[in-house]
Order: sequence, then structure tokens, then C-alpha cells
Amino acid sequence: MRNNSLSTVLLPASHRVLYLHRVGEEQRSFYPNGISEELLEEVLLSMIKRGYRFTSLAEALQSRTGRSVTLSSDDGFACNYHRLYPLLQKHNIPLCLFLIGKCTNNHALAWNHKLQVAKNSTTPEAFESYVASLADEFSLPAASNPSSRVFQVVNHRKDELVDLLWERFCPQSQVEYLKQHKPFLTAEQLRELSDAGVEIALHSHSHADFSRLSFEEMQIEIRQNREALEALNLPVQPYFSLPYGRQCSPDKLAALTKTEGLELILGTRYSRRDNHPGSVLWQRQPLEQSHRRIKQELWLKPWLRLLW
Repeated sequence: MRNNSLSTVLLPASHRVLYLHRVGEEQRSFYPNGISEELLEEVLLSMIKRGYRFTSLAEALQSRTGRSVTLSSDDGFACNYHRLYPLLQKHNIPLCLFLIGKCTNNHALAWNHKLQVAKNSTTPEAFESYVASLADEFSLPAASNPSSRVFQVVNHRKDELVDLLWERFCPQSQVEYLKQHKPFLTAEQLRELSDAGVEIALHSHSHADFSRLSFEEMQIEIRQNREALEALNLPVQPYFSLPYGRQCSPDKLAALTKTEGLELILGTRYSRRDNHPGSVLWQRQPLEQSHRRIKQELWLKPWLRLLW
């Protein structure tokens, strides 16, 4: 990163976990949030210069040493193979991939990805008008934008709603889209990455909002996620990153770790005790932002959290 006044300041020593989704310019229309290869390399080298050591999550859980950091990526986009992994090899940086069960090997699209493609396939006015026409059928709440309204639909009806949006606005079927664009990592790519030491972990089966699920629904999401990955003969680590970083109650998270054999759950809500020994729930920081926002996230917020 560019020089700044915090460049020589020692930061709090708990382990830090960073996350991203898309690297490079490919698939921008499929997933708008992302980071360029150039900026990502700048950020990673900046952390190394500040004395941080990149480790796997397995090592972080065992050693729990300060001034260490893990890089992770969510959803399992193909750019992890084509763009991200070559960059990490160059600097000997480990990676943990959190994969959506139903999307592995381009088997299907998650509801939020369908929503983005449908939204990009029409005008904002047409999209908003059609979502409004479905308000009564799906009990859509009032919201500032149509995507937010869709997000509030109960989990078991999300695919039903976004499939209607897809049929209305997208020229290709979902099967044709997946065959042509291959947005997710293939089974062969995943096995190659796993054999090279990349950790494979859980990100739910359908990219569900765990803050709105029953405990039984959470269990189903985790079990189907694991089964989809194991069906590809992938070794699955007992780590789970919460979609959208949205957490449920601490009691439910604790029960989920026991029933599903999870050693670590990752969210995005911070407090001063995060990522320390004895806590199953750790937190992550995003890398898909501007230079200014990344500086705030990596160097300023850790100090501010000490005051919370």
C-alpha cells in the first residue's frame, strides 16, 4: 500500500483473517465487488513489510501467535485459480477457500448470483418494476432498493423468486450460462489447488443468511455443503465462514460447532476479544475496497476496537 503515517506502528497482536471474492477484472458483471491483482499484491506486501506472517488457518489455530494473518476467499469463483493462486504462489502465501456447496463444479448458481445476473441483464427501471409486481406474492417488505427487498425474502423462497427474475430478464437458461461462463472452480481445479496445500472449507450450501435460519436449517446447510465437497473427493476442513458475515445467537453457534464438528466459525462483527485463544468465533476483514477503505480496515480499526 502507499506510504502512510501508520506504516511503522505496531498493531494489536491477535491473528487476523482477510477475505475477498473476486480478483482481477473478469466476472465483474457477475460479482461487482472485487480487487485488482495489482492492489492485492500491494496490500499483501505491505503487511509482510509491517512484520506480519501469512499462515494457514490450521497453523493459526494451533500456534495462535500474534502478528500473523490468513488470506481467505469466498464462494469459489474461477478467478481463484486463474488470478489469485498464481499471485500467492509468487509470494508463498497460503490460502483458504470457503466454497458454496451447490455451486461446486459449476453445478448451479446461488440465489444472490442469479439476482446479480438478472439485475445486470435489464434496466434499473424494469428491474424495480418487476420486483414491485412480485411484492404481494413473496411478501416483500418496503426497502430502499429492489435488491434489498429480495434479500428479505425467507430463505426457502429466495430461489423461487430469483428464478422468476432470471426467466424475465436473462436471454440464456441457467444451464447454458454455467456452461458458457463457468464462473466457479471446476472439480479438477479444486483438486489441483487442494493437492497444492490450499485449504477447502465450508460457506453453506445455498449462501443462506444464518441470522434468519432455524437451527435445523443451519444444520442442513452445513451438512449439504460438506456432502457436496466430499462428493468431489475434496478434504474438507472443519471451518465455516458465515455468508454475508451475518451471525446468529452465540448459543446457536456453539451448538452448531458441536453437532457439525466445526472448529472455527468466521464472521465480520468485531469486538476487542476477537481471534484470541478460547474463541470458536473469529472475525475477518474485507479487501475489496478502495485504498482509503483498506487502510482504515487494516490499520485504523484494530486500534479503535481496543476502545470498545
